[in-house]
Amino acid sequence: RKGIQLKRIMEGKITSPKNIPVLALVSDIQYRNTKNQEPMAILSISDPTLTYEALLFGENFEKLNKKLSKNEAYLFNFDVSDRDGIIGLIIRNAQIVKIPENA
Repeated sequence: RKGIQLKRIMEGKITSPKNIPVLALVSDIQYRNTKNQEPMAILSISDPTLTYEALLFGENFEKLNKKLSKNEAYLFNFDVSDRDGIIGLIIRNAQIVKIPENA
């Protein structure tokens, strides 16, 4: 399944806010705690159209935290939230994508 561009998500051009596939590169990972003092991560991700932040927490943090690395490409599955016009990307799953060196 082909990934959707980040720009299209930010423009609201998606049919459903659940389980959206996006192929993106992770440029940074910051670790924090939620309001309930649970571990979480904020990932800076980018595709050819945009750079944005995505959140990883809860059971998905436990499942994926050790599998994610900077400067790697992943096929992410996101849920999208819209709070007063601010778009949030919540990571549900991620699979590493190997990009050929000559690409």
